[in-house]
Amino acid sequence: MQCRPSLAKLDRFLVSTDLDQTYPLSKVKALPRITSDHTPITLSTGIHPPTRRFRFERVWLSKEDFAANVPCWWNEVTPKTSAILTLSAKLRHCRIRIKEWRKTNFYSISSTKRLLQEELQNIDLLEERFALSHESRDRRDAIKAQFQIILQEEEILWNTRSKQFWLEEGDSNTKFFHAVANGRKHTNAIEVIEDESR
Repeated sequence: MQCRPSLAKLDRFLVSTDLDQTYPLSKVKALPRITSDHTPITLSTGIHPPTRRFRFERVWLSKEDFAANVPCWWNEVTPKTSAILTLSAKLRHCRIRIKEWRKTNFYSISSTKRLLQEELQNIDLLEERFALSHESRDRRDAIKAQFQIILQEEEILWNTRSKQFWLEEGDSNTKFFHAVANGRKHTNAIEVIEDESR
């Protein structure tokens, strides 16, 4: 990026009346400049997705305390009257303990990305009024480096969900991987469980 960039940004979308009526809570927001001199903009429809169900994430295995804690959590459950009840109780207990661990020991990738973007945006706003200090430029570089690590972890998450093992590091065709991962959710849905003993 230039030390003294030309500061101008486009902050408008052209939408049809149908789209405006379908998504009346839409908002336009300028995002921080992360890898370019250009300011990206995003259009939010104002519709929030439903909360996601619990899902094991492969990226947790990169944390040493997670791998060490799982056997302890597994053995905290006392055996039940049958093997299937014991297995079910252990899985349920591990899910609860993993959720607790995730809240205290593993940051949310999406919220961390948002916080980094907000901090970058504050630096960008500061740059619009004043020449940035050496410390602010160094901080922006550090945030960008941390953001790249977050993007790599996000790529691992989507790679796991899409089950496409030919994803190479650095490839970030996220629209495709989101489609594959969301498509799997529909094919893996269990509608009914039959109990033959009843």
